[in-house]
Amino acid sequence: MAKLLFLTGKLAEHSLHQVIESILADKKQSPFEYEVKHIGVSVAALMTPSLIARRVPKVENIDKFILPGLCQGDLEPLVAQ
Repeated sequence: MAKLLFLTGKLAEHSLHQVIESILADKKQSPFEYEVKHIGVSVAALMTPSLIARRVPKVENIDKFILPGLCQGDLEPLVAQ
């Protein structure tokens, strides 16, 4: 089973948990495990790949990072972790 790490800001953290739980509530078996982590910014749209790379410690056992839709830039700093 895939493990996803959703990165978000402080303001969206609670709502993101609710949305994911509502999606998974309709499933008999969860298609993935997940963790939600805010990285110390208020607004998720203000995240940049270099900011994320600095604030997210090395993460083990995560298959994919899910970033906010407005996060733009070179994702190589995240891939290099």
